[in-house]
Amino acid sequence: MNRNGCTNFEELSNEIIYEIFDFLDTYQAYEIFNNLNIRFRNLLTLSDLSISVNIINISKISFEQHYEQFFKSNTHRIHSLYISNPFIINLIFSSIKNDILFTQLKILCLKNIDSDDCNDALDYLVLLSQLSTLIIDSFKNDCNRIIMYDKLFRLPALKYCKLSLGDGSAMTDGLLHIAYNNFSPIEHLIIDYNIHFNELFHILSYVPHLRRLSIKCLTLLYDRMPHTFSITLNNLTHVSIKLNHINFDQFQPFMINLFRNLQVLSISTSMDNEYMNAQRWENLIITHMPYLRIFDIQHKTSLFGAVINSKTCQDLMNRFATLFWTKRKWFFTHQHYYLERSNHGFFYSIQPYRYETRS
Repeated sequence: MNRNGCTNFEELSNEIIYEIFDFLDTYQAYEIFNNLNIRFRNLLTLSDLSISVNIINISKISFEQHYEQFFKSNTHRIHSLYISNPFIINLIFSSIKNDILFTQLKILCLKNIDSDDCNDALDYLVLLSQLSTLIIDSFKNDCNRIIMYDKLFRLPALKYCKLSLGDGSAMTDGLLHIAYNNFSPIEHLIIDYNIHFNELFHILSYVPHLRRLSIKCLTLLYDRMPHTFSITLNNLTHVSIKLNHINFDQFQPFMINLFRNLQVLSISTSMDNEYMNAQRWENLIITHMPYLRIFDIQHKTSLFGAVINSKTCQDLMNRFATLFWTKRKWFFTHQHYYLERSNHGFFYSIQPYRYETRS
């Protein structure tokens, strides 16, 4: 403490300094404090504490300056890693290839990654026994999904996986083979791109431990559906999904076979107004989804040849206001267009769920 009764930053204990570093990205802290004095340099480079590194917005030149001094010598301490620069991605994974392993790495986020980098990265990641969270955000549409899936499902400790691929990414060689003995430990899967039903079905055969599933948009490929459902997902409890031109008759077998232990269903539908059939939903939930506690639906209505009026809306609301719905506190409303297209509107869940329009 100085004469004015104030404590200088450099006088703080090592424990407090480390707590402050926790609020900073470790790589940024290194750039800021490394040249301050020998004490701070040692605090940053000689500690055994786990570190998080965010190099999404770093330049190639800046990274090269500290690669040998800090990054390469501290790979064993890195707990989470966020990268976007393709050059840095290549440099880092060449380190893995040269036996400089990320023995503590559990969280990896790869942004703006192209097809070749993605495939190379996945080849290296299979060596990381602790990697449990993987986020891939590709900015190109040239990613061959089959190659990516095949490598992805080989990662030995992966629990959480989020894939954001271009909607035009290729399925050039047909479909991924159904899994028989090569299963993934993934429990939470987010597919943030348009995917065909058959492609999804094959993916699900690799993730028998899946608990949570989120899909940006599911569609049919030439109206083809699986003939049989040979897979089971006994742990699946949460599903969020948008259906594109898939009618209730087509989707119901999927729900019957895979949603048996579902607790939360958030579904966005359109076109087929069977999704507004209260009795059909009631029968399905009672018989095949007995554990469902949250039912969140948004349906874009299209009553061709009929005008939606107040009586039509009231009849619809009455069917979703029986004891079955109210005792579960599932409430709904309907909004339709009065002007140009009075046969179009939205049927959706309201409180206790917040209504948010899905794109």
